[in-house]
Amino acid sequence: MAMDMSKFIKRFVAEAREHIENINKGIAVLEQGDNDAERINSVFRSAHTIKGTSRMLKLTTISEMAHGMENIFGLLREGRMTVDTEVAELLYRGIDWIADQVEAASTGSPVAAIDETLTRALADVFERTNKNPS
Repeated sequence: MAMDMSKFIKRFVAEAREHIENINKGIAVLEQGDNDAERINSVFRSAHTIKGTSRMLKLTTISEMAHGMENIFGLLREGRMTVDTEVAELLYRGIDWIADQVEAASTGSPVAAIDETLTRALADVFERTNKNPS
């Protein structure tokens, strides 16, 4: 017998909306130069939770985008980078994309294919920072 995933999706959507709001607020604060460790940990945990829960529900494109964002938040957490205009724009685009897919999931619509350009840009920032540790 197939498991009805609707209640799990409904809970994921509710929790993801809260995490999305937290990440949006966090990016705004980080963009202003406030690198408060608790704020960074909070947005990292939010991205991590979205990544893990979406992966568990087989919403793999959401998980992939959240993973790219989590990598950036991890570098921030380690003090290896700060949020400049370029990074803020990528993070906002990533969380907006995730928010759109969460809303699609809430209506039972399929989530979109991954935005390859955006995930590549996030990966490029991550790799560039990893190659040039501060």
